[in-house]
Amino acid sequence: MPTKDETISQRHCGGTERGSVSDASPSTAASAAAHPWVARPLWLEVARASFPIALGMAGHACFNLVDLLMVGRLGAAAVAGVHVATTVNFLPMIFANGISVVTLARMSQLLGAGRETEARALSTRAFWLLTWLGLALGIGMALGTGPCVDVQGVSGAAREAGFHYLLISNLGTVTMFSLMQASTSLRAQGETLAPFLLLIGCNLLNIGLNWWLIFGFEPLGIPALGAPGAAYATVTARFLGALVAGALLARRGRPLRLGWVAPPLPRGTLWITVVGSLPNSVQMAVRALTVIVLTRIASDIAGQGAVAALGVTTRLDTVVLFGAAGFASAATAIAGRNLGAREIRRARVAVRWAGAYALLFAAVPAACFALLAESIVRTFIAEADALVVDAAREYLLMAAFWYPLAAYSLALGGGINGSGRMVPPMVLDLLAFVGFLLPAVITIVSLVDGVSMGTVWMVLVAANLLLALGYLVYVERGRWLRRVLPR
Repeated sequence: MPTKDETISQRHCGGTERGSVSDASPSTAASAAAHPWVARPLWLEVARASFPIALGMAGHACFNLVDLLMVGRLGAAAVAGVHVATTVNFLPMIFANGISVVTLARMSQLLGAGRETEARALSTRAFWLLTWLGLALGIGMALGTGPCVDVQGVSGAAREAGFHYLLISNLGTVTMFSLMQASTSLRAQGETLAPFLLLIGCNLLNIGLNWWLIFGFEPLGIPALGAPGAAYATVTARFLGALVAGALLARRGRPLRLGWVAPPLPRGTLWITVVGSLPNSVQMAVRALTVIVLTRIASDIAGQGAVAALGVTTRLDTVVLFGAAGFASAATAIAGRNLGAREIRRARVAVRWAGAYALLFAAVPAACFALLAESIVRTFIAEADALVVDAAREYLLMAAFWYPLAAYSLALGGGINGSGRMVPPMVLDLLAFVGFLLPAVITIVSLVDGVSMGTVWMVLVAANLLLALGYLVYVERGRWLRRVLPR
């Protein structure tokens, strides 16, 4: 008797779980079907694909912590300024990430179906689109640097550091976009070690440059730039990383080989890809908006000291959530390739494994951060007063509960994206954060005198619990498995 997944497969694929694709030669289709992601045990393949990406991205966040450790030597004001700048600089990445997620899903499905030429065309066109888009968007964002800093309620030295840091980061948006899309194509064609090494290499370079640019280097006549020096170092490291990633992608014999001119695509494909990325961009924008709103609320309730604490704790967030994004990326690629090969059941199983790995991955650092909260804060801000320490401790105790839930949600959302469905994850995030979290927090802060940030973080835990349950129900219902490539 056919399983539920097999019934879905037969209904949408002409009665067989793995069907032929019209524009793929028999040898190409056979090669696609023999790919380890389609043919080997999924618990192992998901682990092989996801842990290097997750560790690489978590490592990237750890290097950002080293950035913060260096900036923390300049005082709490510098940390607060860098926090508000990095929160805003996350915004242009939202649109680029949306395109990367959509192209990762589409390229994985095309490669799984044996349609290599079409996948290569999409990869090349997306890379050049994001390169030019990053240049234009970076210039536009640079023009609004001042208001973007002011809206988060910092002043004095914190505002000065944040303004300079954000201006340089905005102008370097093009390097972020190019590096992101090149790494996406490398992952889509099954390479996990190269993106991992590339990310680690970029961040080691970033740390080395930080020493010179933040504190100065007299033998070379480099002045001390203070906190903004970290932004100069990051942009430089990303630029060199983008060059290396492009060179790796341009190697002969690679399925998604980068070139100056792309093979032809069906009319409107790239435009459809951009439009299709909007739900994912909205989803990330909601998360960024939540951080900005909570930062402003923290400033109003507890002052700039609480913002400095968030400057540390939100960097710790990135260790966990960037790592979880690695599991989401692997789930997108593996689910997409299996759906392209008409392996419907395997697509769902891959997402389950990615979610389980992400949850376990997040639980360990979450517990460590909660236990070592005070030591962590004092390590990054040597002169931290009691207000900063208490604010960070409150946050990290609650984060021990919501980190694993958030990681689980991200991984499941990545798997759903692998089917080409971008709207359901967006709707789930909107319901959790805009429909529940922000209204609840704003209502509590408005009506309850003397409310603490600990209460706000409890609402954050509840929102992530609801979100995780929503993703679990949607994945198990299986409607997303019906989105497969047309023949």
